[in-house]
Amino acid sequence: MNDTVLQHHLKAKTIPQEIITERLRLDRTTIQKWKLGVLYPHRLNAEQLIGLFAEFGIELDFNDIYRTQLLDAAV
Repeated sequence: MNDTVLQHHLKAKTIPQEIITERLRLDRTTIQKWKLGVLYPHRLNAEQLIGLFAEFGIELDFNDIYRTQLLDAAV
């Protein structure tokens, strides 16, 4: 599947969507569009996502947010 690492985490609900929407002050439709790859986070949102995921012990960088890659089930 060609998704970004962020899309993988959003689909797997690694961090509950409610936490992401609350912390980034976004609506659910924005997160859904990120999950589907219709839109990608703006730079400020990307920085906030990297920080939020770090709080949950998940390393995420800009490449993980914007660059699609072939992901296996282990990610």
